[in-house]
Amino acid sequence: CASEGVRLVHVSTDNVFDGARGMYTEADATNPVNYYGETKVEAERIVAEASRNFVIARIAIVMGLPVLGQGNSFLPRMIPELAAGRVVGVPNNEIRTPIDVLTVGAALIELAGGAFAGTIHLSGNEVLDRLDLVKRIARRLGYPDALVEATNPATIPGRAERPLDVSLDNALARRTLNTAMLDIDEAINTILRRTPELNRRIGIVPDRSPG
Repeated sequence: CASEGVRLVHVSTDNVFDGARGMYTEADATNPVNYYGETKVEAERIVAEASRNFVIARIAIVMGLPVLGQGNSFLPRMIPELAAGRVVGVPNNEIRTPIDVLTVGAALIELAGGAFAGTIHLSGNEVLDRLDLVKRIARRLGYPDALVEATNPATIPGRAERPLDVSLDNALARRTLNTAMLDIDEAINTILRRTPELNRRIGIVPDRSPG
C-alpha cells in the first residue's frame, strides 16, 4: 500500500491494552496481556511505520450474526442454548464497550474513503461487563436472563488470559465519523432489524418485550 500510495485500514483490537483501568483513549500506551494482543501491537507498529496514509481501527467486542456459517461470533453459539433452555455461562469480570457488526462495517467503509489518518477507537457508548451484556441480549430476544449465569473464566480449559477492563473511549470516532456509535439496546435492535433472514435461519424467537 505504501509503495503504491494506497490507503490502508488495519483492524486492531481493544486487547492491545492491559485492562488495568479502562476507558482507554487513542493516546494511551499499549500493554497486552496475551499473545493475540501482542501480535496486534506489532501489526500496528508495522502499519504506522510503513506509511502516513493509514488508519488503525481498534475495535471493541463485536456483536453480530454471521452471513456464512457460524463464524466466531458468540451470538449464534449462545442463542440455540437459550432456546433449548440451557444455562449459558459468561465471565462477569471482563468489562467491555460492545459494538454491533453493522456499525463496525459502516465505520470501516467510511474510514477507507475518508481523510482521517492515525488511530481511532470503534466501540459502543456503554460500558458493561460481559455478563450484563449477555443478559441484556437474552432479555431483548425474549429469553429469561436467569439462564445466563456468571462463570469463572479460570475454569475454562485452554482459555488465554484476558484483560479485565478494556473499555474504549470513542470520543474521537463520535467527533470524526458520520457513522453513529450506538448504545447497547440500539445496537441490538440494529442487528435484529437488518438481518431478519439470518434471525430465522438460526432460530431467534420473536421479540416478546413490551412495546
